[in-house]
Amino acid sequence: MINFVVKGEPVRHNKLNGKQIAYNTPQGTFAKRHLVTNTTTDRQKPPHISRDDYTTLSKQARSALALVTVGLFLLAISFYVSFSLDRSFLVAILATWIGMLIVLWRGLAHHGHSAFGSANLLTSVRGAGASLLAGLVLIPDVLNASLATTTTALWAVSLCVTLLIALDGVDGYLARREKLMSSFGARFDMEVDAFLALVIALILWRTNETGLWVLGLGLMRYVFVVCSWFLAPLRASLFPSMRRKVICVIQLGALCLMLSPLIDGVASAIVGGVALVCLAYSFLIDIIWLYRQPSYDVTSSASVRDMKNTHTMAPGNTDNIDTKP
Repeated sequence: MINFVVKGEPVRHNKLNGKQIAYNTPQGTFAKRHLVTNTTTDRQKPPHISRDDYTTLSKQARSALALVTVGLFLLAISFYVSFSLDRSFLVAILATWIGMLIVLWRGLAHHGHSAFGSANLLTSVRGAGASLLAGLVLIPDVLNASLATTTTALWAVSLCVTLLIALDGVDGYLARREKLMSSFGARFDMEVDAFLALVIALILWRTNETGLWVLGLGLMRYVFVVCSWFLAPLRASLFPSMRRKVICVIQLGALCLMLSPLIDGVASAIVGGVALVCLAYSFLIDIIWLYRQPSYDVTSSASVRDMKNTHTMAPGNTDNIDTKP
């Protein structure tokens, strides 16, 4: 059993890999309730899926992703030829899309359903759109040259971004309608949003629309992930929050507005600054909450049993696939 210390009583210490782990929990029942989900290694058990179901899922995923890849390739080639763009445009698109496919495929086992679903297909399309926009990051001169004569190119990019953001609310509806909700789908959608925000921020910076500070709107999530590699409390699971969803909308909406020809200069800086403050506030609230959670004692028999029965959420883990025919 894991011992929790009531507020006001002496702190109990247990050794974990040579380190002293302190338990000082004002709310013992709350700590027990979050014991498994808030471990220092963020280990969660993926949904069980049979080998036959996983085979069906992987076939559907391959077909869907192949279709999206062909569409992305045709669009990229048409833009490359029509506007005589630099080869770096194609390289950026290819590199980002391949990276997204690798991450997606390695986490597919966490979907837990035999069907890939239209929701994940739509999220893949959004990811392909973000990869297409990523190609613009390496050709800022072309965008700046277009902006010097007309705002048509900027309007086109803004409308594309607006469409990708608007579709963000559709994939969740499709998943609920088809009863194919999963941690994989939610994580995939979140990563596409984060990547899209980073791409927009990079475009704004590379085209001199704003200063270097705008990258904070795209890099904050990735800085948090890197910090979690070294700080164990940041690897714990977070509770569902409407605040995060609202601030995500504010973040993407602000980036889209800053990219459009509707505002520029001071107005763009104000909109971006407000969004950056909201995003930083949201991360700060979550970080404080994570550090206030109780430590996890892996030396206890209950803790060891929990860890043996859980699987890491790291991409590529397929331990939840049943090896029986």
